[in-house]
Amino acid sequence: MAAVERLLEGARKELAKVRDMLGKSHFRERQQALLKSKQLEEEQIPSPQSLLDEQHSFSSYEEQLQGMLQPVASLDASQKKKSVHHKNPIKRKKKKK
Repeated sequence: MAAVERLLEGARKELAKVRDMLGKSHFRERQQALLKSKQLEEEQIPSPQSLLDEQHSFSSYEEQLQGMLQPVASLDASQKKKSVHHKNPIKRKKKKK
């Protein structure tokens, strides 16, 4: 009976060691996952200065586009005056040769 108790006590100690090792490795893995998620968040969240720079570049790009669209709009207006489509166009007969 004493031998069985000694075996059980040894098994309990081994089990405690294994649990401790697993707990530490689990803790380490969890810490690494948290660090990785923090790094990803930092990469995804732009700094306020970069947002301001991006907004400025976007507004200048938008101004460039507006400058390019104005001549196109005036061309469209002038072309619309020239090409008037009638509902009933005059049909002319072709001359026979």
